[in-house]
Amino acid sequence: MQSAELISPTEHLICWFKEQIANSICLNSSVIISFIKNKAGRLINTMKRFIFYTTFAVSLLLPNIVVGNYSTKNAEGVTLTFLEDENLADTKNSLSQEILIQAMSLEGSRYKLGGNSPETGFDCSGFVNYVFNQAANLQLPRTTGGLSRIGQSVDPQALQPGDLVFFNTRRSAFSHVGIYIGDGDFIHAPRAGRTVTVENMESGYWQQHFNGAKRIDEIAAN
Repeated sequence: MQSAELISPTEHLICWFKEQIANSICLNSSVIISFIKNKAGRLINTMKRFIFYTTFAVSLLLPNIVVGNYSTKNAEGVTLTFLEDENLADTKNSLSQEILIQAMSLEGSRYKLGGNSPETGFDCSGFVNYVFNQAANLQLPRTTGGLSRIGQSVDPQALQPGDLVFFNTRRSAFSHVGIYIGDGDFIHAPRAGRTVTVENMESGYWQQHFNGAKRIDEIAAN
């Protein structure tokens, strides 16, 4: 029988270092890849929102070129201008367009539990109720639960501006609601200490807590 080959302490130490370096490279590669994916996703969402809001400002810079604009002011007194382009042409004067304009005009309004108006502030369902009442003369249910039981269910891939989007924020289904405005963004009254704001629902907290979407029958028929 041949005797087992002996490895010197030095060779054993070199092998151990090689294993540690290899493991470290694999681990660091995974961390770096995950980091890049996360940053890339955030950058894409930021660019989407930049493009969305830039359309408001362009009309102010090119008043003689762009026609058929929709202008309004938000709660902070800032003028928001919606451009009419080929993508909006089909929705001109439609209920969904009116809802979008009304909702965006309230950005910056303070949060108030039980609130139903710009003067008192809004909670999430109060905000939705007010927007649809003012823009489409519709009286919707006052609670998120009630809102979740009306309209047509909508696949997330088929969302359109004006659809209601629901989230589980209190460990119960349909405990929060907002209005979808396009490009993965929605506008809502978040919580105490916050104001009506636009956020992205395609990543992070809102993606994880998304419950479903509904399209109000009168909007679907428009």
